[in-house]
Amino acid sequence: MIEIIENYFGLTAEDTFPAPRWYFQQTAWVQNPLDPENVAYNYPLALRMRGPLDQMALKRSIREIVRRHQVLRSAFRIQDGHLLQIVQPPRPLTFPIVDLSKTSEAEREAKVLQLAIDDANRPFNLNRSPLLRAKLLRINPEDHLLLLTTHHLVSDDWSMRILLRELSLVYGAFKAGQPSPLTDISFQYGDFVRQEQKRLEEKKLDHVAFWKQQLDGGNDFHHLAPDHIRA
Repeated sequence: MIEIIENYFGLTAEDTFPAPRWYFQQTAWVQNPLDPENVAYNYPLALRMRGPLDQMALKRSIREIVRRHQVLRSAFRIQDGHLLQIVQPPRPLTFPIVDLSKTSEAEREAKVLQLAIDDANRPFNLNRSPLLRAKLLRINPEDHLLLLTTHHLVSDDWSMRILLRELSLVYGAFKAGQPSPLTDISFQYGDFVRQEQKRLEEKKLDHVAFWKQQLDGGNDFHHLAPDHIRA
């Protein structure tokens, strides 16, 4: 059951928790949500989709991915100098479609490239969710470019591979008129953050102890090729 929380920001939330301490520059990101420099942490993907496309199934699939993953429905606020992550309930996701099929062939690819660059360089407002946006460029009836952009606060290489795998599975099912083949996630990102923060508080950092033991003395590096003669 989802616990609905009215937090002091006036946002209805499924969950609220301190954001991970490993978010470097986190305060600057959130205090200046529309700072153009923030686009350095945008994570854009452009997927060329050839063949017949079911636009409604694709739109539904993207919404299902956002519903499944609470991290994509997160907004961020600063309270007493600490960054809070606020998971908001699913809401309608905008999915603009730009039809370029009537553009001359000579101009089409240049236009597609420019639109992709413009979307990748559009900053997120980290105070609002979702931190995933999607846009579809229709090049012709059987050639499309799907633009998916997230922010590094909620995604990385590993998580985007998961997103793409799930999107492929869900789209295939929805296109065939079937329900999603994916089960709901039982261990969300907030659960992971709490687990790691508890380990930090209890100092259960086994990997730190391991490397302290391995590096004790500082002379056991003979397996590494030096770039100069040892003194």
